[in-house]
Amino acid sequence: MFRSTSNNTLCPTEFLTNLQTVTGTLSLTNLQTFLGQVVNSQVPTIPKSVECTDCTKQWYNIITTNFPGVVSSDAEQNVSDTCGSDFVSA
Repeated sequence: MFRSTSNNTLCPTEFLTNLQTVTGTLSLTNLQTFLGQVVNSQVPTIPKSVECTDCTKQWYNIITTNFPGVVSSDAEQNVSDTCGSDFVSA
């Protein structure tokens, strides 16, 4: 199980806790609304404190290493612009 190197919290716990800043208190309804927005490309603004963590960097690098090409160059540039160029490097 992955842990955040900054606070030694399990990554799923850290992510869900941070996600509450976007969805409000986690509930089935709030998560369904958020996932519906993601599916419809209507994602609300996600703060850097949620998007640019040690955990999301680990997950990003696992995805891009194991599934080359799944992240478009535009998406990679957006991530780099938001989280910094070191975020997208393994």
